[in-house]
Amino acid sequence: MRLRTLLFCLLTLSVAPALIACGADPERLQQEMAEVDAMDVVEPADLAGRWRGGVKMGPMTLRLELRIAKEDAGLSGELVSIDQGGALSALDEVSLDGARLRFGLRANGLSYEGVISEDGRIVGMLTQRGQSFALTFERGAVEVAETAPAVASLAPSETETVVTATDPSTSEAFTLTGVLRQPDGEARAGVVILSGSGPQDRDGMIAGQPIYAAWAALLAENGVASLRLDDRGVGESELILPQSPTDLGSDAVAALNHLRAETGLNCVGYVGHSEGGWIALLAASSGAPDFVISMAGMHEAIAPTLYRQSEAIIRASGGDDAAVASNRALQDAMFEILRTAQPGDDIPGQLEAALIETGAPASLAEGQAAMWGQPYAAAMFQMDPADAAEAYTGPVLGLFGGTDTQVLAGPTSALLRDSRPQGETRTVTIEGVDHLFQDNVGGAPSAYGSAGHAVSPTAAEVMTAEITALLDRTCG
Repeated sequence: MRLRTLLFCLLTLSVAPALIACGADPERLQQEMAEVDAMDVVEPADLAGRWRGGVKMGPMTLRLELRIAKEDAGLSGELVSIDQGGALSALDEVSLDGARLRFGLRANGLSYEGVISEDGRIVGMLTQRGQSFALTFERGAVEVAETAPAVASLAPSETETVVTATDPSTSEAFTLTGVLRQPDGEARAGVVILSGSGPQDRDGMIAGQPIYAAWAALLAENGVASLRLDDRGVGESELILPQSPTDLGSDAVAALNHLRAETGLNCVGYVGHSEGGWIALLAASSGAPDFVISMAGMHEAIAPTLYRQSEAIIRASGGDDAAVASNRALQDAMFEILRTAQPGDDIPGQLEAALIETGAPASLAEGQAAMWGQPYAAAMFQMDPADAAEAYTGPVLGLFGGTDTQVLAGPTSALLRDSRPQGETRTVTIEGVDHLFQDNVGGAPSAYGSAGHAVSPTAAEVMTAEITALLDRTCG
């Protein structure tokens, strides 16, 4: 069985997520949980088995299957995201207190709390990355006919491959699995596709669409070979938790060296999406790519990125000035702790206490603290992506979505240009497309996938023209 890390929250998949709720009202969340608490409940005799449920996210419903097993020490469980390629994740903890069920995925900042109702359902609230959703589970598995395959079939020009990397923090060797895609004719260049934040598979399955697989196909049509990998702990890639973005930069160097060795190509570079755009430039000092293509890349320090992102998403979701201000207060409380964090500090405990003091519900504070209290998150606050952009003197192409609410095109593209006094830098904003380069007028993450395509035809046309021009200048 291929064990996959759950790819649930759409914000998680594309950039470091907006802190605190993305417009959720803490008082509303408390009221909803109070209503759950007030239900008539019964002690469940046995929760073992499969449970199906769904989370409404804008125009789509994300189907989930909860699998619970009884162990000698208590309960264990797995959560499967049906509409994200059957991504499966083993739960860190499953506990039952009377009729109240709790489970969580600490690494993903996901938690669930619900009660067993008299009609046998599990009724509660799922919280991840600052967003909360009502989620009810009913007995029974999702119908097999509706279940997406766990692994997409390889295209005729694709072969599976394994990259050996070494984690800088532990000096431990491990492997990353992925797919090498070749064009039909002779390749003129090659790229490593680097994913955005959060654990993702090689295809970048977001809102039911294989984003990175679609980009690989588009590149192949234009004579470009590509390597895309399952992130650490996803698919058959081994799990060593990264302690810093520099750890992922080391992975990117190993991947580029592997691409060179497998293809024999002399002109290779990176295509980095969102946080992957930053990782590509971090890797550039050691990997020596011939070019970097940043797709909605993160090129601003994490705090201002999150401030801009959360406000844009709140307003795109109908929030007002009061919602923005409330969210900003919660962010301020967390950012101050993360900016001043020292080795040995109980960062999760400090974050949770600060959020509760600022007015966040306990369940929300716990989930946020678990996510942002990790060493990786703290390391992000000690780094500035502009430093990596300045250090790389090769050509950089930055493509941005005009309606992107996660990485705002205007300020981010300007910052990328300003941070590169040396080397060619070209930025292009594609109007009408979002952070995934899909047609999305409002840009809200809740509408991801609603256009029905993995990549907008308009975006595909611009990507083709701009990448071809870059390769003409760089690779000959």
